[in-house]
Amino acid sequence: MKVRENNIDFAIDNIKRGIQRHLIINDLIASHRAMELTQANQMLNDLYEAYGGEHKKENRRGYIYGAMFMVVALAVGMLELNKNEQVSPKLEVIGLVCGVLGIFSFILALTGRFREEKVNRFAGGKKERD
Repeated sequence: MKVRENNIDFAIDNIKRGIQRHLIINDLIASHRAMELTQANQMLNDLYEAYGGEHKKENRRGYIYGAMFMVVALAVGMLELNKNEQVSPKLEVIGLVCGVLGIFSFILALTGRFREEKVNRFAGGKKERD
């Protein structure tokens, strides 16, 4: 497979920036880049494999949400352990819900199922999933 170096650099830069796969392929098969669709797909498959997965960057928000929920749950738990103050039942429920959501977000991010919806400016503002 003979691929020009500037096409490889273009693909690597876009993968690092988190650009969606179909947008990278559309740019690679454009007339000024002169790549075939099968060649572009194979190159992207190899680059994503080397980079650690196609949706690696998109899962980061799942870890952030999970960490925020777990911090809230930990703070409520620390208030409960403090014997000097009485914690309201509403706050206990909030802590429990945040703990469950935090664990759930971590599991989704670890398994690669956490995807955030993005608005595609070129599709009339319609939401799309990656």
